[in-house]
Amino acid sequence: MNIYKFSPVLALFPLLILFSGTIISAESGAEMIQDPGFVDGEESRYVIRSGDEIRYSRTVINRISREDRRYYEITSFDETGERTLVVTPRNLMPLETRAVNRIGDSEYSTTTLVSSHPRLASDQVFVIGLEDLQVILRGYPFTNPQSLKLKILGQNGEDTGFSLTVEYRREERLELPAGTFTAHKLEVVTRLPGAMSIFRGAIPKNYLWFNSEAPHQLLKAEGAGGFGSGETQVSELVDYQN
Repeated sequence: MNIYKFSPVLALFPLLILFSGTIISAESGAEMIQDPGFVDGEESRYVIRSGDEIRYSRTVINRISREDRRYYEITSFDETGERTLVVTPRNLMPLETRAVNRIGDSEYSTTTLVSSHPRLASDQVFVIGLEDLQVILRGYPFTNPQSLKLKILGQNGEDTGFSLTVEYRREERLELPAGTFTAHKLEVVTRLPGAMSIFRGAIPKNYLWFNSEAPHQLLKAEGAGGFGSGETQVSELVDYQN
């Protein structure tokens, strides 16, 4: 939310990858993520706190059809814009993102199209941008927790050079505005390459909590408020309808 301010996870990761009218070609590969059983029309609402600032966002998931094929379309909104992610229903592989950002009287948009799925190692997960994690990690193998490496493509279709992994931490009980839940806690760990590793102590910790019950909706997210921000940002579920 540091850039678009419409996704409860977006601002937790300063290394946001954006594309504009990009088409990425790749090959099919491993499948570590599985459909948790999204409900058509489900809606989640979040309160986001960062310092003295409070704002709200909502995320809606719909099933759509294109050329007789079915997909999930996930759209996040807040007062400054919206972002839509389209994924395959079987393994939540990203196919497309569309974003609209409004600043004052100005409006601009970005689009990413993925022409085919990337080839992944057995422990890799593909995302277009880190903001996709709020959706894709709902399909994490919670019954068999393991470390997963994130594969993120840069603007020119090249690897970013940063190592990002998803690590399972523990099961926790959460008291949230939406109620009391048992949650799986994940951490997104950033490792810097080469000489940049000396700055690893400055990298903020980023955590995601997902409902232990399917379809594992995002319950809470906590981390940095964005690049250069000293504020910790916390997003919490306010309401969930299916």
